[in-house]
Amino acid sequence: MQDYLTEIATIIVDLPHCKRLGLKITRLGQGSGAMELPPQADFIGNTKRQFMHSAIATTLLDTLCGGVASSVYDGGRTVATLDLRIDHLTPLDGSKPLFAEAECFHRNEDVAYIQGWAWQDTPDKPVAKATGTFMTNGKFQLQPKAPS
Repeated sequence: MQDYLTEIATIIVDLPHCKRLGLKITRLGQGSGAMELPPQADFIGNTKRQFMHSAIATTLLDTLCGGVASSVYDGGRTVATLDLRIDHLTPLDGSKPLFAEAECFHRNEDVAYIQGWAWQDTPDKPVAKATGTFMTNGKFQLQPKAPS
């Protein structure tokens, strides 16, 4: 992985919500990437049917799509989600891991357009699909933490 892609991947997995959820980047290239999320009992939103809460897929796809948007630009850029549409296609089995891939399908100097999909059994049976626009706002970096 190129240095800036490694930096982006490291920063993403070190985000507090990514650590808490156990999100893992399995691949990050310039303009594409993949993540996975192991199942956890805390993710169950419907205990009677053992379905994972759909917000878990939303978080996975938003995080991955944002990382891919950052990776599109040489050297990486910080991005903000302008718009994100997620179609939840089927219930999520709470006993199975969740996988996702995303890719940039268009970009200009200020905005990257990303599509992503999540699945549990095979990529050809998606459980959710995402389309998002991400605005760039400078070299990739996180805001410094405010003193406590």
